[in-house]
Amino acid sequence: MSKYSIILHIIILFYIIDGIQGCSCSRPHLQNNFCNADFVMKVRLRGEGEYQYKKTLVNVDGSSEPVEHRHPIGFIYNVKILNIYKLNENDAGLTINSSAAVIHTPPNDGLCKVDLSIRTKYLVTGTISDGELWIYLCSWGTPWAWITKSQKKYLKFTYAKNCDCKPMEDFYRGSTLDESKCYWKSNSRHGECYERHTACIIDKNSTTGGCKWHRNKRLRTCRAEKMDALNSFFP
Repeated sequence: MSKYSIILHIIILFYIIDGIQGCSCSRPHLQNNFCNADFVMKVRLRGEGEYQYKKTLVNVDGSSEPVEHRHPIGFIYNVKILNIYKLNENDAGLTINSSAAVIHTPPNDGLCKVDLSIRTKYLVTGTISDGELWIYLCSWGTPWAWITKSQKKYLKFTYAKNCDCKPMEDFYRGSTLDESKCYWKSNSRHGECYERHTACIIDKNSTTGGCKWHRNKRLRTCRAEKMDALNSFFP
C-alpha cells in the first residue's frame, strides 16, 4: 500500500470514528438557549443542504506534484426566514427585516451537526462568528410543530425581558439557593412540564430581585395529567 493510500485511509478512519463517538450534550431549557444565542429564528429550507470543503495539498513520496485532497469543514443550509425573535448586532449582514440567510453547522454528527429537512419549519438558535451563522445539535434546531403554545408566547413576549433569570437543573443547585435561578429536574415526573410550559421570570414581589417559575394554566394542566398518569399506573 502506498503512502498516499495510507494517508487517505487515516483521514477516512478519523471521520468514521468521529461520527461513531457522536455528539453528547444536555440540551438546555429554551429560555437559556434564547438568552445565550446571537439569533433565534423560525425558518424553512429553500433546498437541500450541502457540504463545504477545504482543499489541501498532500505531498506523496515518489510523486512529482502534491495531490489535492478535499475534506468537509462544514454543512450549509439556505433558509427562508419566517420570523426573527432575537438578533444581536452582527457582521453577517443580517437585519430584523432579512428574509433569507445561510446557516452553517458542523460536517458530521460527531461534531454536533444539525440535520434539517425540507418542507419542515424549524426554530433555530445559534451564534454568529466571523460573519457566519452557526447552529449545533446542543442548541435548538427543533421542528416548529414541537414548540408548545407556551413557548411560542414566551418567545414573543417573555424570554427577552427575563434573561437575568435562568432555569437551572436541580442537581447543580448545591447547598445554597441562588435567587436568580428557577430549579427543576428534567428527569422528574413533572420535568417536561417545566421544560415546555413555563419560564423563569422576575418575581415582582421579591425585595431582592429574585426569580420564580411563571404559573399558568398549561403548567397546572400538565402537572395534573402527569399525576393522573402516575396514579393510573400505581392505583
